[in-house]
Amino acid sequence: LAAARGLGDVYKRQVLVFDEEGRLEAVLRSLKDVASITNLREKSIDRLCKNKRVSSETGYSFRYWWKVLGFDITDFTLTVSQYDALCKRKSE
Repeated sequence: LAAARGLGDVYKRQVLVFDEEGRLEAVLRSLKDVASITNLREKSIDRLCKNKRVSSETGYSFRYWWKVLGFDITDFTLTVSQYDALCKRKSE
């Protein structure tokens, strides 16, 4: 189904989940895993990962994990703004 939509491996990428205060709360294996926990659609989570907006339904932020950044993925003091800075992205 994902391949039919042209999304391919996007649905297999790990997702960082940041809570309402912007702190890293979880690292999940896939959009499907995030969707099952947050009750959001996979396509919506994918869009939130890409446009860096906070979910209006959950208050959570989502980002795809870029493995090449070289930070400790178990560092749950990481914030969404710090992660965006590592990715050289602007926070909203």
